[in-house]
Amino acid sequence: MKHRLVSLIVIFIFALLQHCVFPVITLISITPNLLMGATAAYAIMRGPKEGILVGLICGLIVDVFSGNLIGTFMLIYSVTGFFMGFFNRLFFPEEVLLPLGGIAVGDIIYGIVVYLGFFFIRGNLNFGEYLLNIILPEALYTLVCMILFYPLILRIEQRFIERDKGNANKFA
Repeated sequence: MKHRLVSLIVIFIFALLQHCVFPVITLISITPNLLMGATAAYAIMRGPKEGILVGLICGLIVDVFSGNLIGTFMLIYSVTGFFMGFFNRLFFPEEVLLPLGGIAVGDIIYGIVVYLGFFFIRGNLNFGEYLLNIILPEALYTLVCMILFYPLILRIEQRFIERDKGNANKFA
């Protein structure tokens, strides 16, 4: 229970950073997608079920802040969290390339889905321009920010894992 509460606090802090702090420090009109980074990171560390749960929470936050129809981003984030969760089998805490790569891929997938759902349907067929000017810069900005924040998430997760192992040894 405490583990999930701490995860919710981390997600809430990421939401505040994403929607209140980073819009002030945009780079070429791009802000990082920290909530997608959190979704991918938690999914890779915990698996598909947790990826869906974190994705639903992060997606709901994005839906509320963006003013879109509730459920639009919840679906995108939860599906991304679900698929990123399958990489949990390959996850080792000392290896940072998989989670950071997953974060970048998750953000690129998010950008493609947003393009298809919000721009392509309306007749905007400039996918190459959108990819080069929006999707890839946002993924890079998210990746740079998550290089700073991912070790914090990992350290929190490792503390809970160590605590849970200590509790299991008491009863063994």
